[in-house]
Amino acid sequence: MTDGAAIVLLTKRSVAKSLNLPILAKFKAYTVVGVPPEIMGIGPAFAIPRVLEKTGLTLKDISIFEINEAFAS
Repeated sequence: MTDGAAIVLLTKRSVAKSLNLPILAKFKAYTVVGVPPEIMGIGPAFAIPRVLEKTGLTLKDISIFEINEAFAS
């Protein structure tokens, strides 16, 4: 059994700086992909390459991926 909670605060960089909040990450882009519903869990395998292409980034540019849909939001 597990129990947990999380929060994410997104704001403009200027607001974070004015409130002396630490800037821990930068939101660059997102994408939406569709995969067959009977094959649960493969969405990230299609979404990650697409968003990397969209941003011009590579896997080496990413520190961490959170791909467990239960915790991703």
